[in-house]
Amino acid sequence: DPSMVEQKVIAIRIVGLRILKNLAKDPLNSLRIGATRGLLTRLVTFIQVSQPMLLSSAVEEDEEEQQDPKFLQVRKSLELLNLLAATPGSAGRTLRQDIARIVFTVSNLRNIVQFGEAHVALQLCAIEILSSLAMDEDVQAMIGRTGGVIRCLLSVLLRLQKQKQKQKQTQNHGEVGKGEADSPHIQLAQKAGEALALLALKSEDNCARMGRLKVMPDGTVVSPEEEEEEEEEEEEEWTGGGRGGGGIPVVEALLGMVSDWDVGDIVMNILRSFCAYGQEWWREEIAKESAKKAMRIMGERGGRAQVAAMGLLAKVAGEVKDMRGLMEEEEEEKQGIGGGADAVVSRLVGVLANNVGGPVAKPPALRRNAVEAAVVLAECHPQIFADVFRRHKLGQLLLRVSDSVSDIEDYATFSGAAGMTRHSESMSALLDRGIHLFLKCAARPTARPSD
Repeated sequence: DPSMVEQKVIAIRIVGLRILKNLAKDPLNSLRIGATRGLLTRLVTFIQVSQPMLLSSAVEEDEEEQQDPKFLQVRKSLELLNLLAATPGSAGRTLRQDIARIVFTVSNLRNIVQFGEAHVALQLCAIEILSSLAMDEDVQAMIGRTGGVIRCLLSVLLRLQKQKQKQKQTQNHGEVGKGEADSPHIQLAQKAGEALALLALKSEDNCARMGRLKVMPDGTVVSPEEEEEEEEEEEEEWTGGGRGGGGIPVVEALLGMVSDWDVGDIVMNILRSFCAYGQEWWREEIAKESAKKAMRIMGERGGRAQVAAMGLLAKVAGEVKDMRGLMEEEEEEKQGIGGGADAVVSRLVGVLANNVGGPVAKPPALRRNAVEAAVVLAECHPQIFADVFRRHKLGQLLLRVSDSVSDIEDYATFSGAAGMTRHSESMSALLDRGIHLFLKCAARPTARPSD
């Protein structure tokens, strides 16, 4: 019986994949596995799954014995590729390039993300592989060029907000925000957001690809061409229907998720790249609202959310033309902690004063984002912040911080202990700018009032 023979072959493959997975936990073994002729190509072939198979009903993914052998082979192949792609150091860089060089790798991963909603474990593993591959600049560009990858990841991320809204309507209590930490859908959205943040990092092309997309009322992410086709179809239908009207830009949809407890920090990292590498009209469109939300989150939350808020503020503050009016609006709304100049500077000074001895490993961007936000505020809005900086003696504080600068603060992404994506400006150069600027502010007896 051919089917019985195929099942036996798949069973033998699964045993081999389990052995290779255990061996791949050692980086040296990972390099040997990747160098074995034809093995990576076979693994990529194993994760080629048809759309009907992915759209089939969900399986109990925690019970391997009850899974379809074909699904189990796909899952074990993805887990092995994930280990290989996440290998740290120079060995990992070589492996990621070898994996991405196989022409079907990214498209096979895209299909799993796009059609595998019934198989969360497969989606999660595929997204993690894309995140690992996106750490290399050349592979990052190739992933962005592969049609549908960015749109699928955005769909997964934005789907979380709709799921929370439905859950709120069903339960009729609680806020749309903090969810269960072990929820697979929350974890999936977080991983999709991290992949998008890596794809957008220092990439004008990928930011442009994201910016062209729109989100329909039902949560579907479409291109402008697809939106026009949908509108034409709706005009032809007497009873309406379709996706329910025109969509909103992806940037606007992401702004609505900035305050989310589960993915807000990741969304702010994506918006930071939009402001840094996106087109000018995008920056103007999102600057004011982003700055307002960033200042609010800086005062209300800590940890990764606070770090991301400071980083976002550093990129958008220069695009806000009426910073004084923005902060006055925030104070009038009385939502969150006050947004006056003194409050904003106090938060930045507090972060630096509490970490003057050296950078923290998690998150390593804490001090850098605080310094960058302070420098941008002082350079772009001196009439508002000069006197406040003088009173808080930020120049002297930065002199103390400069004695504990580390190379870890010069990188945006890491593979193990190795830095991958370097910031365009080193931490020491950023501190030199800040020290010169703030000591000059401190030397002034008074600050010139704003008009």
